[in-house]
Amino acid sequence: MSKQLSLGKISVSNPKVWVVIGVTVAGIVILAETRRRRLRARKLEREDLGAFIERFELLPFPQPLPPAARHLLSGLTFAVKDIFDVKDCVTGFGNPDWKRTHEAAGKTAVVVTALLKNGATCVGKTVMDEFAFGITGENVHYGTPTNPRMPSHIPGGSSSGSAVAVAAGFVDFALGWFARDPSILHRVGHILLQLNPVEPRRTRCFIIADDLFQLSKVPKQKSIQVITRVTENLSGYQPPRHVNFGQYVAANVPSLRGFREESMTLQDGISTLKALSSVMFLLQRYEFKTNHGEWVKAVKPRLASDVADRVNAAVDATHENVKTLYKVRTEMRAALRSLLKDDGILIFPTVADPPMKLNSKKGLSAEFHDRAFALLSIASMSGCCQVTIPFGKHDGCPISVSFLAFHGADKFLLDTVLDTYSSLQEQVSLVSHSSPVPDTNGHMDASELLKEKVCSLLAYL
Repeated sequence: MSKQLSLGKISVSNPKVWVVIGVTVAGIVILAETRRRRLRARKLEREDLGAFIERFELLPFPQPLPPAARHLLSGLTFAVKDIFDVKDCVTGFGNPDWKRTHEAAGKTAVVVTALLKNGATCVGKTVMDEFAFGITGENVHYGTPTNPRMPSHIPGGSSSGSAVAVAAGFVDFALGWFARDPSILHRVGHILLQLNPVEPRRTRCFIIADDLFQLSKVPKQKSIQVITRVTENLSGYQPPRHVNFGQYVAANVPSLRGFREESMTLQDGISTLKALSSVMFLLQRYEFKTNHGEWVKAVKPRLASDVADRVNAAVDATHENVKTLYKVRTEMRAALRSLLKDDGILIFPTVADPPMKLNSKKGLSAEFHDRAFALLSIASMSGCCQVTIPFGKHDGCPISVSFLAFHGADKFLLDTVLDTYSSLQEQVSLVSHSSPVPDTNGHMDASELLKEKVCSLLAYL
C-alpha cells in the first residue's frame, strides 16, 4: 500500500501561525544579511589585504594662505596602528575585549594631530598583535594581514597592518612607523620628533657587527661589499669598522652576567645577547603588569593561546630584581654611546630567519625565538634609534639590514638614511647579480661557494 503525503489546511486567521511565519521569515532575512556582511567583509579584506581594522578619513588642517609654503606632508595619506587614540573612536589595542571595556577617546593622540596639522590625511586604523605582545603579526580576532611580498608567510609584527598598508601602496606611511621611501620617512621624523631642520654636517662611520651577521641568512660578505662601496663613493664617510658585538656587550654591561646561561651550543657573544633579550622580556612583563595587570584579572579577556601564555607570565611574575633590570638597560645605553660616539652607525641584520609560514603548527621554535630577540633587544634595551632598509632578496625572501645610532641621534640617523639610500639600492642591485666575494680572511661564504661550484658544474654539462 503506497503512502500518500497529505497537506492539511492551515488557518491563516490563527495568530500563532502568523508568529511562526514571522519568525521563519525574520530568520531567513537575518541569515541572508549575515551572509551578505560576511561576503562584504571578505571582499574588503581581499581589497586591503586585511591590513585595516577600521576605515575612516581624518582630513588635514587647512593649508596656509600664499605666499606661505604648503604643509610638509601635503597630499600624503597615512594609517595608524590600533594603539593610537583617535577622537570618538575606541582604541582596541588589538583585542576586542579591551575595546569592549574602554570608552571612545576624548581626543586624538598628539602624534596623529601633528601629522594632520602638517597636511597628511589619515585613512584608518590597522591590525596589530594583541597588546603588541608578539612579532608574527597574527591576530586571531581580526585576522592576519596578508604579506604582499610572500602571501603564504606571516607579515611580521607587532605592527603588521601598518607594514602591509605601506608595502601594498594603500598609504604613503603608517604608525608604528613605516614609509614607502626615505624622503617621507625623513619628513615624518622631523615632524614627530620635532627635529631642527639644520644641523652641522659631521663625518659618519659604519660599524659592522660581524657576529650578528653569522646569526642571519643575510649573506654577510654581500652586505659588507654594499656598505664598503657606498662609503667609497660618498663624501664624509670613513671606511667601515668591524666589531664582535656580543663580546663587546659582555665586556661593557657587567650587570648582565647574572642572567647568562651556561650553554655548550651558544657562542660566548650570542649567549650574552640571549641574556639581554631575557632581561628585555622581564622588563616587558613588569611594565605590562604595572599598567594592565588589574584589568586582565578583572576582565579575563579572550586571548590567542600564545598571547595568553605571555600575558599570564607577566601577571603572575613577582619581579624581585627590577632595579637590576633597569641597571642593565642603563649600562647598555652607556655601552652603545661609547661604541658609537657621535659619528657611528651600527650595521646588523634586522631579522635572522625567513618569515614563518602562515598557520604554522610549530609556532616559534626556540632557535627562531632566540635569534630574533637577540637582534630585537639591541634597540629596545639601549634606547637607540633604528631604521630598517631593504637589501634585496636572498633565496627568494626579502631581506633587510638595520642602521642603529645612539640614543637621541634621530636626525643624524634619518639624514644618513636619506643620504645613502639611493646608493645602497644601486649597490644592492649590482651585488645581487655579481659573483660571490671572499671574506676579509680570504674565505668565501660557504653557501655562496656551493652555489658557485654548482653553477660551474652546470656550465660543463
